Amino acid sequence: MNLIPSKPLPRDGWLGFLFGSNIYLKLCLLLFGLGILLLPISSFPLLIRISGASSVAPLSNLIFLLLVFIWIIPYLWGGGRVPLEGFLLLLFISLVVFTWGAALFLEIPPFRDVSIVSQGRSAFLTLIMAACAFFVPATLLSFEKKWIHYAIVFINISGFIVLLWSLVQAVFVFFFNSNYPDALIRFQQLFSSRGYPLYSARVTGFAYEPSWLAHQLVMVYLPFWLSASLSKFSVHRRKLWVFSIENLLLAGGVFVLFVTFSRIGILSFMLILGYIFMQLNIRLGRRIYQWILNKKKIRGSLINLTKVSVISVLFLSFVIVYLIAIIGLGYVGSFYEPRLERIFTQPLTFEGFFELTNQLAFAERAVYWSTGLEVFNDFPILGVGLGNAGYFFPEKMPSFGYSLWEISQLFNYESHIPNTKNMWVRILAETGLIGFALFLSWYYVLWQSGRFSQRAPDPMLNVVGKFGHFVLIGFLLEGFSIDSFALPYFWFSMGLLVAAGFVSRKILHQANKTSEANDLPR
Repeated sequence: MNLIPSKPLPRDGWLGFLFGSNIYLKLCLLLFGLGILLLPISSFPLLIRISGASSVAPLSNLIFLLLVFIWIIPYLWGGGRVPLEGFLLLLFISLVVFTWGAALFLEIPPFRDVSIVSQGRSAFLTLIMAACAFFVPATLLSFEKKWIHYAIVFINISGFIVLLWSLVQAVFVFFFNSNYPDALIRFQQLFSSRGYPLYSARVTGFAYEPSWLAHQLVMVYLPFWLSASLSKFSVHRRKLWVFSIENLLLAGGVFVLFVTFSRIGILSFMLILGYIFMQLNIRLGRRIYQWILNKKKIRGSLINLTKVSVISVLFLSFVIVYLIAIIGLGYVGSFYEPRLERIFTQPLTFEGFFELTNQLAFAERAVYWSTGLEVFNDFPILGVGLGNAGYFFPEKMPSFGYSLWEISQLFNYESHIPNTKNMWVRILAETGLIGFALFLSWYYVLWQSGRFSQRAPDPMLNVVGKFGHFVLIGFLLEGFSIDSFALPYFWFSMGLLVAAGFVSRKILHQANKTSEANDLPR
């Protein structure tokens, strides 16, 4: 399949006028930059009141939806191509539509006064929002390489603003015992639909809750700042002594992540760091192995024994150091976070799986996941359709769940259909093995796109490639915490990665053509 557009965008007619207009292109770029700046606002109250949507209503989704009509439709109409990674996502969305239609013929148990049609429509709209957050950067930023540079600048500005506001909250958390002044609370209420928008002993930034702020950091900001810092790359010329802007933002972002006390967010970031250290371990292992071979002049069967020994020692050392780091961070956090304090102060008893998860302070999540897996077990091929897994909760949920306060509140006082609280379980339960396989295939192709970017000679594309890999690794754990497609952060980051991969392939394609032309006999 040709990954490079086979024809340029039109230069005549109204489409040619649009794409030849600096005003139009700058408008698209400015709107996209505004969408990036609004990413930290995860539940804008005014938008919720106008639309009647749920609390998951990021303002940036509205900008991305607008850009679908302003940018994507004219772009495709004029001959612009969607990168290969986009076709796989479209295939997954098509399967979602099919499975939802097929679910209309299933015997789905009634639950509350929510019809399957309205539930499916609402769930599908969140998937459309995810697609907008993906396709807008994937197509817009692949149009011009320099636009990726502009997008990164907007990411840094957006990240700086959210860090600044989070640090203000942290001052009151640590020095004023979370006694926020009324002005601070009223200001936060402009950006959060939660009744009391600020948490005791945790920071939220502009997000609905601390875990959503952690999700933003791990899915957008920290992976890029980490990638740029490791590559010694910056989109800004100015430095503070020897530190780049990205170095300073990374340090602030790591601090803010830890004061969200989001367990899954911190573990996701630790997984990213673990991937980096594993790569360093592999390089170190190769050097030690080669040094031993050269120094000791090992020959024969001892070569394989030496290789296995070096790998085993380094891997064991890595696991020990990694576990010590996680336990140490958890112990420090236990002085501030009651859920972590329970783990370190109460003795564990093994009276059953759910009882153990209750002692580890995530029993509610375990019940949600278990219920979703039970639904998948009954409908393994195509699932029950998007948004429909919650209808099976009363009959599939473990009896232990009824003893938990959160789930008791959900069944007795809430009016919405529950969900699995886990993206991976949700895809399994609602789209089956076929949908899960398609999603994993898309995941694999995204990883390959990151590898293409890291091969490109351009350092900016190389950094974005690493960034994409970090996000994909972080989402492996983040997916266990969120199950809403409406949160745009992962999808936006993947759109940025795909654009960089597309541009990288174009550069490599042109380099190969030039090389072939130079090799022709004259």
